[in-house]
Amino acid sequence: MNIFSKNEANQKFAAHGFLLDKNLSLPSQLDNALATKLMTIFSAEQFKGLEDEFLTVPTEDGLFVFAGIGEKSENFDTDTLRIAAYKIARAVAESGRDNLELFAPCLDNTSSLAMAEGVALANYRFNKYKSAPKDNKEKFKELLNALRMEKHFT
Repeated sequence: MNIFSKNEANQKFAAHGFLLDKNLSLPSQLDNALATKLMTIFSAEQFKGLEDEFLTVPTEDGLFVFAGIGEKSENFDTDTLRIAAYKIARAVAESGRDNLELFAPCLDNTSSLAMAEGVALANYRFNKYKSAPKDNKEKFKELLNALRMEKHFT
């Protein structure tokens, strides 16, 4: 999964992740029509930006994933940021998308590191002892052909 912290020109993102505080301050990069639409969805879904609150909104503009982080203060709790970034990255990965644009109200070194850890943990898979996926299509085709042949001889 590719993670971007700011909008790059001419880049079409499959998913947009937002860490929002209780003020629900959307980034200024969003156009007004989309921001208004999202605020309407917030009120309909009763999303308030509280800590551990989570909302996924699929739209024609891509997948929008929102994670609440609670009260805005000078320094957000790094665990809150880590968990919120984890939830966003996990939802994006489960949706099958591979690009994520991540917005956050605070981007100092500590909070950026916490969010990066959350994204890394969401994408981590321990596959050392898993076997390679089996291709059962050929076996299924053989079985289907065998059943068809049996049908002709009975």
